[in-house]
Amino acid sequence: MSHGSLDASEIFLTFQKSSAWPPTEASILFQTDLDKGVARLLVLPSAQMLLQVWANENDGTKTLVTAVTSCPLIGGSGDNVLISLAWDGKESSIRVNTVLVGTTSSTESVPAEYSIWRGNDQAINSLYDDLTKKNEKAQRKRKQRYISRVASHGVAGVNLEYLAAALRAEILQISDLLDNVQSGRIHHIPGLSARLRLLIVSGEPMPLLQMCAAAHDLPLTVYTTAWPRMPLPVTPASMITIAISSEPNGMQGNPVDLEVWLHLRAAVIGTMEFSNARLLREIGNTVGAHVDHEMAPAVLMLRASKMGHEKMPISVNLLDRYIQQVAQNILPISKAVLLQCEKSQ
Repeated sequence: MSHGSLDASEIFLTFQKSSAWPPTEASILFQTDLDKGVARLLVLPSAQMLLQVWANENDGTKTLVTAVTSCPLIGGSGDNVLISLAWDGKESSIRVNTVLVGTTSSTESVPAEYSIWRGNDQAINSLYDDLTKKNEKAQRKRKQRYISRVASHGVAGVNLEYLAAALRAEILQISDLLDNVQSGRIHHIPGLSARLRLLIVSGEPMPLLQMCAAAHDLPLTVYTTAWPRMPLPVTPASMITIAISSEPNGMQGNPVDLEVWLHLRAAVIGTMEFSNARLLREIGNTVGAHVDHEMAPAVLMLRASKMGHEKMPISVNLLDRYIQQVAQNILPISKAVLLQCEKSQ
C-alpha cells in the first residue's frame, strides 16, 4: 500500500472539534509518512489549520516543500467535518466538507472564515444520533444469547466463577500492558491488541466481557461522537476515526452500547469500510499474532499515519494510538462489570 507521494497526493480525514476550540497552542492533528517525506496537519490557536509537506534529506534533516494555512474555522463543539489535504508540486490546498478553506493558488479565493455550525445545516442537524433504542436492543440481545446458552448447556455449562476469574485475569494483563505502553515500551502493543480481541471481539457465544455483562444483565456503555454514522461528503481514499471514551467529554459525549460501537465505522480505505470490530479483529489476528506479512490495508494505513503534539519528541502511529485508546477506555467498564460479578458470587 502506498503511503502517499511527495510530489502529489490527496488525503482525507475526519475531525471533530472539542469544546476547547480553538486550541491554546499549536498541536499536530495528523501526520503521515510519504514515500520520500512526511505530511503534517497542525491546528493553531488562531482557529486555523496548517498543512506542511516535508522532504527527507540524505543527512536526516527535512526540507519544507509546501505549506498552506486555512482561514479561521468557526463552529460549535462536537461538529464533525471531513478534511481534504492536497498538493501536486504546484499548488496545495485544504478543504473542509468539500469547501476550499486554504490554497496557495493565486486564481482561487477562500472565505475570510468558514462556519461549521450544525444549527445552520438541517441535513447535518437531523443526523444527530440518539442511540437509545439501539443500546437497549443490544443489551436485550446479549441477555437472550446468555439465556440460550444456559438452556442448551445447562447451568453447569456456564460457570460464573470461571467467567469472573477469566475477566479478572484479562483486566490484570491489559492493565500491565497499558502501563508498559504508556511508559514508552510500544513493543507491548501486539500483546495489548491480542488481549482486546479476546476480551471484546472474539468468543462463543459472546466475547468474555459481553458474556460476563449478560450473565448479570449489565449495560456496557461507552461514549462516542455526536454523529458516528454521519455520511461522508465525499468518498475518502483513506480515513480513520478514533472515538471512544469510558466517560462523556467534550469530544465523545454520545452514550453507546459497546456492541453498537463495535459496529460503527472506524476506517475507510477506498471503497472498503471497516467497523471497529473488524479493525480490532484484523489487528489482533495480524499484529497481535505477529503475522505482519498478512496485514490488511487498514492495518497498514494505521501504521503509516502518525499523530502527536508539537512538544512530543516521538510521534505515535495511529495503530498504536487506536489500540491504546480503546484499551484505556474498555478497562474501566471491564472493572465495573467485574465488581458486579464478584458481588453476586
